Amino acid sequence: MKKEEFEQAIILKIKNNKEINKLRKKFDPDYKKFLPHLTILYRFKKIESRILYSHIRDTINKIKSFEIVFK
Repeated sequence: MKKEEFEQAIILKIKNNKEINKLRKKFDPDYKKFLPHLTILYRFKKIESRILYSHIRDTINKIKSFEIVFK
């Protein structure tokens, strides 16, 4: 697929704070362009919401829950 066919991303917004921004500045060259977030699904072709929802639900159901801790 051509790059321009990918139109969407799914993210989780993160509260903006100094500690998160320290990490972002260190590891993300584009940290000034976007608010803090975790990318869940990036650069996918635009599809119907019901198909996307089904795919995400089925995929998430295969993953065990886990904890994320920022220190």
